[in-house]
Amino acid sequence: MEDEDLEKLPSYYRLIKSYEGKGSIHLSDGSKIDCDFECGQNEEGDIIVGLNTDPSNFPVVWSVLDDSKVISHVSGNTSTGQFLEANISLWTHFSLSSDSERSSAFLIAYARDLTVGKEPTVPLNALKSYLVNFEFVLPLGLRFRGFDITIKKVDGYEEIEREMKATKRPKMTAQLTVTSSSNQIINISEVEQILRDICLLLSLAKGCRIQWLYWDAYSADEKQVRSHHWNGWSSAFGDWFIVLDNPPEDILDYLRQVLEPYQDAQKEGIWRFDRAIMHFVDTVSSRNVLELKATNLVVLTDYLTQLFAKHKKMNYFIERGSFADKKHNLQEAVRKLLGDLFSGGDLVENEYTHKKKGSAKKRTIQEMADKAECLNSRSFKSLLRRLQKDHLNLKVEEDELDLFIKIRNKLVHEASFLEEDDFTDMGIPYESKPNQFYRILSLTSRTMLAILNYHGYYHDWLKFKSVGPHVSGRVKMLYLEAG
Repeated sequence: MEDEDLEKLPSYYRLIKSYEGKGSIHLSDGSKIDCDFECGQNEEGDIIVGLNTDPSNFPVVWSVLDDSKVISHVSGNTSTGQFLEANISLWTHFSLSSDSERSSAFLIAYARDLTVGKEPTVPLNALKSYLVNFEFVLPLGLRFRGFDITIKKVDGYEEIEREMKATKRPKMTAQLTVTSSSNQIINISEVEQILRDICLLLSLAKGCRIQWLYWDAYSADEKQVRSHHWNGWSSAFGDWFIVLDNPPEDILDYLRQVLEPYQDAQKEGIWRFDRAIMHFVDTVSSRNVLELKATNLVVLTDYLTQLFAKHKKMNYFIERGSFADKKHNLQEAVRKLLGDLFSGGDLVENEYTHKKKGSAKKRTIQEMADKAECLNSRSFKSLLRRLQKDHLNLKVEEDELDLFIKIRNKLVHEASFLEEDDFTDMGIPYESKPNQFYRILSLTSRTMLAILNYHGYYHDWLKFKSVGPHVSGRVKMLYLEAG
């Protein structure tokens, strides 16, 4: 088939980098099908592969679609002579076309990753990767474990930023370059891990998923020798930031402070902090109602608190084996005591109690006695206090912690924020639902930053005020004084 006869990938895939050439479709049984390919990646992170093959291969291709075989990968040479390999994850579309001048079978698939260029035979000096969703003011530069790391804007950043903020679609905004001071990058996996860590930490700071899409590898003579794309899922752009763009030194100070502690936290094995960051970012960037967003944030705080408690062996008062041996006796004692203290008339009136109060009382008392096992668990409040004050040394006022717990309990048990009557009962001024959400976001943010041992400035949404073009709420992390 001539190139002009090939069916092409539609423009709506919005590829930011693409390749085309000739090669083979590799099947799981070891067989191959000759093909022409066009493939590339979009800003959502998807790697799309379009394959043209002769219609005579139709029975073989159809067997792939019928699950008797699967496509393992596609390989070949690009039109510029570079070797290309794409590992396929799934196919999405297949069509046959034929007329008096041409006929072809066309398949569209998605790939897990895509590599262009063979293993380099010369030392690598730099990896240039490309990030989506990162909004920033000035170039950033830092040194980390023998690597020089710089982040700068892509060409046309200002227009890209405007589109990203208006449409909320992920847009490629930044080039992140990692250079070896020895002019030799020996372990690409080590550099990729640094890329992932930086993107996660920037995501936490900015409140949306910042992701790298692909990297280009360069030799010491600045010649591009290899490219690698991966299907790193990115999300819609969001602006629930906890580190401000301005002043621009805040985000650089943040990265310099938290990169090492983040990697240490991952190795320490307490937090599973990469999951915590992803949960936080997905929660604040979602378009869920405030109640759901707030609930997901308090679930995250629960998650971190319970991981800490488990690590410190503080979940229970009594050894679980000893408690289990005596649990039945405890439940029986509680059941008897409840039965002596309360009558059927004390039960809350509902559809289960209005007919047979005697039997309803018995069932209710038994259900309450079954909850005696909870007596062995420490309260969430006591564990959270120990995490924040004793372990993280975070300065949190007692009344702030109390109100956080009350909002959390209302969300978890009743799926709603506190009402005006709740504040009246507590004797404190009423807070609106958005303000209660900001309170949850504020404490959760500080807990996350404290785990990373961050001592710089952050944006506190509870103190947020918009004054003309300026935003206030920039405050410094507060820790308890030693001793």
